[in-house]
Amino acid sequence: MGYRDRSIKSMETVLVHWNTFIDGRKYFRFKDICDFIVYSKNKINAMSVKSYTGYFMVLLTLNNVILDKREHEILKKIKKAISEEKIIVEKFKTTWSAGQALERMKKIQVNSLSHPSHHGQKLSMLILLKCPLRIHELYSIIRENVKIDGDNILITLPVVTKTMNPGTTFKIIDYEDKELKISTYYELYCKKTEPKKIYKKGCLVTPVWVKENGDEIKQITLHMWIKKILRQLGIGDYYPHSIRSAVVADKRENNNTSIEDIMKLGRWKIEDTVKQY
Repeated sequence: MGYRDRSIKSMETVLVHWNTFIDGRKYFRFKDICDFIVYSKNKINAMSVKSYTGYFMVLLTLNNVILDKREHEILKKIKKAISEEKIIVEKFKTTWSAGQALERMKKIQVNSLSHPSHHGQKLSMLILLKCPLRIHELYSIIRENVKIDGDNILITLPVVTKTMNPGTTFKIIDYEDKELKISTYYELYCKKTEPKKIYKKGCLVTPVWVKENGDEIKQITLHMWIKKILRQLGIGDYYPHSIRSAVVADKRENNNTSIEDIMKLGRWKIEDTVKQY
């Protein structure tokens, strides 16, 4: 069973318990979310509660249930069984399915009114279904100062300098026409077709087929693509256990890497792309 299949099965399991808990009601409130997490502890294996609760929060996001910072804090406390706080918010519909949630991920509407963290969570889950990334590694990149500008999602990478100045902002990812579009200095389209099974260090890696003008170029994992871009921006792999721990190299100030070198490193064609840029 692949990562996507396991994710769908986990979401379906959560929804079975949710439908039992909600008992046919058409709407629910924040109080019901709190009660459901407590309810889940009695229905799901104790070792799996954290994982299944995570999928439940993803389902909430995908169904446009947006919680504010205070509500998130309350849920954290409830997970730790140290809070009895209650808050009432607007009603939300209860009629969901994991299939519908996945379809909604293919139709993410990008606009300046959307909340950055809301988009970050959707994009993280979308990529997780395609690539074997840990959610804390991926989400730590997606959530860093996300800014939506027209049809683009701009991400500011965390940069540590002597003066603690903020990092470089660049366009890295957005979603369009049911294809994952990845961008840095130009537009590069990635589409998953029927990839071969690749094993690295005993783990199955799902490749992304990189395409340009309809021609197949090379297959790379999105994980490796992100790491290459980070490296080209002067952010090194000094803590390889997590992308989140990447820091700025001392030579960043003198890193005048050309666009051609960036594309060669990513094994991308140059001619048409440079003209487009």
